[in-house]
Amino acid sequence: MLGLVVVLLLVGGGVTTALLLAAGDGNDGDGRAGGDPTALSDERLDGEGYSYALPGDWSDVTDEDAVSGAPALDTVTAWGTSFNEAPANVIVERGPGVGNVSPDDVHDTWVQDMRSAAGADVQDHDGTTFDGEDAVGARIERDDPDGGPTVQIAYLAIHDRTAYSVIPSASTANSDEAMETYDA
Repeated sequence: MLGLVVVLLLVGGGVTTALLLAAGDGNDGDGRAGGDPTALSDERLDGEGYSYALPGDWSDVTDEDAVSGAPALDTVTAWGTSFNEAPANVIVERGPGVGNVSPDDVHDTWVQDMRSAAGADVQDHDGTTFDGEDAVGARIERDDPDGGPTVQIAYLAIHDRTAYSVIPSASTANSDEAMETYDA
């Protein structure tokens, strides 16, 4: 059965959005508690210029060896206790100052960078808004290192002249159904 996870992001001075992630439910041995995946915990994760509440079964895994060290990486959360074992995660990358531009102005460069990093094709995807500010979207489908399908929906937002990439990912056999939940 498919469960939904809501991740609330606060970027900069009040830019807020909700991202819906899909993953299996229950405790299947990966460290997830199996409770209500939509319930937010009291724990907040502070990034550079934003913060967000973690859902109850999610963890801050930013400092795990599997993800630490990437130059633009700001925060990483995972459903469960381990990035490598999580059925879903959210990565927030903070880029350098981009000046007074819109996400559309830097879209093509952003897509090229993701294509190089992922080693996979990047397709346009519906954008979203963060508290009234437009963000462009992209979709990446590829196999993860263990051979399972991984779907990533990436959003590029610019706030206070800083670029933020918000990238929810789900590794699931039913990736099409899971990604429909991102289209909020």
